Amino acid sequence: MREENVRKKEESADKKRRKKIFLYAVILVLSVIAVYFLTTYILTITKVINQGYFRINDFVITSTVEVEEVIENGVSEEKVAEDNEIENELEISKELSLNISQKNTFSLLVPKAEEAKIDRIYLSDVKVIDEEEIYYINSGNEEKISNNDLEIKYSEEENEYLLEFSLLNKNILENVKLPDNVDTIVYDGTLLKTLNYDVENLKYHFSARLNIVDSMGRISYTDISLELPKGELGNSGIVIERENLEEYTLKLKQKYLQF
Repeated sequence: MREENVRKKEESADKKRRKKIFLYAVILVLSVIAVYFLTTYILTITKVINQGYFRINDFVITSTVEVEEVIENGVSEEKVAEDNEIENELEISKELSLNISQKNTFSLLVPKAEEAKIDRIYLSDVKVIDEEEIYYINSGNEEKISNNDLEIKYSEEENEYLLEFSLLNKNILENVKLPDNVDTIVYDGTLLKTLNYDVENLKYHFSARLNIVDSMGRISYTDISLELPKGELGNSGIVIERENLEEYTLKLKQKYLQF
């Protein structure tokens, strides 16, 4: 009888242990689910709300071509398309040939903030896919794209900061001759069509992280990922496109994530 009571007590204790284990397992699963949904919610919110003191007010990309006239005696002159259209009526000479590059200019406006002042702006994690001869231009300085951070010089205009930099696909065509039946050309993207150049050959993917550092050392950042050049450059000549700002909300880089 005594042994029977001991056995029943042991069975009861075992059942209680199993119930506790099951309860703890349920609590653990529910906690994991709660953390997952909370994290997803926070990440979703931070994608549409700017953190910190800065935001991007406007983001425009302008795709153009640059043309350099080359004469056989070594004389050359660079021609740049401006104001959407520059016509150059030429006496076509057999000596005239052209070097052509393709340029994408990034223009961003960031409003000033009373609580913080910008100290530095730069690009990090820069990657270019499907094209090797890409050069970075900022305030007239030109350098080939590498793994190094790229500084962005900016100017202050009234209550905004203007950020501008360019990517140059250098000499996509070199020493090309104009067709014999051409006596008037426009130094913009339509020149590529005149020369029967397939604009699809220009396509490449550019990605980078835009970092804005304030005077207190806090870093606001957003990622850029684009197919370039924009639009139908061969038909339009110059393409100007405004980016969707919802894709470029600024997030604060947390110090505990920095290694």
